[in-house]
Amino acid sequence: VTGGLQDKVKKTTKEINPLVKGAKPSMHESMLWTNASGCLVALLLALLTGHLVNGLAFCSKHPEVLKAIVVYSISSAVGQNFVYYTLTQFNPLVLTTVTTTRKIFSTLFSVFRNPENSLSPMQWGGTSLVFAGLIGDIAKKMMS
Repeated sequence: VTGGLQDKVKKTTKEINPLVKGAKPSMHESMLWTNASGCLVALLLALLTGHLVNGLAFCSKHPEVLKAIVVYSISSAVGQNFVYYTLTQFNPLVLTTVTTTRKIFSTLFSVFRNPENSLSPMQWGGTSLVFAGLIGDIAKKMMS
């Protein structure tokens, strides 16, 4: 969804800095514009659906929710720093690999921590394929 915006930001950065070869936005500039566009879309959707007024009323009635929102927002911003660092320093494929690996380990941790969160045989097969692919990728890089 934000790919087009990110491309525009990269193009504009190059246009603004014609003397700097390979000029690109910093990770925090990328975060700013991506989050600003996301906020704008969320605000418009909340206004159009009427959820903005109801959400604000709920938050004023239950102020403890605001604390949870602030903690969630800070946690999200910290996590985004890692994502955008990886994206700006490496490439989208590395980011995808890191994200997939994190999700698989989170899933396995959840299953081993609480056996009620079980996986079906097909899900175990998919998990095994992901690990096989990761191990193959690591082995390929070690051999070259």
